[in-house]
Amino acid sequence: MNIAICDDDNLEILHLSGILKQLDDTLSVTGFATGEALLAAAKEQPIDLAFLDIRLLSGENGIEVAKRLLQIRPQTRIAFTTGSNDHAVDAFHINALHYLIKPYLPEDIAEVLRRYRVSQDSQLQDSQSILTLHIGR
Repeated sequence: MNIAICDDDNLEILHLSGILKQLDDTLSVTGFATGEALLAAAKEQPIDLAFLDIRLLSGENGIEVAKRLLQIRPQTRIAFTTGSNDHAVDAFHINALHYLIKPYLPEDIAEVLRRYRVSQDSQLQDSQSILTLHIGR
């Protein structure tokens, strides 16, 4: 699973990366200090799950970055990590997987991974339930 973390605080990226690796050492985790860097990477490779800070020092808004990311990679699931609940409703409108208020706990990150896996299992089941039958022409 390819995971992106977008946060202007490098210590936050290291902290979250560490939690993710403790939970599952097979995860591929990459950190980005700006939304633009994340979006550029998304054009080159798929991102399964993105953890986005909402208020970035570059002046970017994580909600807007998420919308642009979903235009590039519609299958990417989004979890927001932020210091306030000001944008929770906005996150709901883009079908965010989770909205975490900092400081979060390892259990919170484990819940994000659980929700991601459940959503993937659901998509797989949906895609397997289609039957196409051709009779004649």
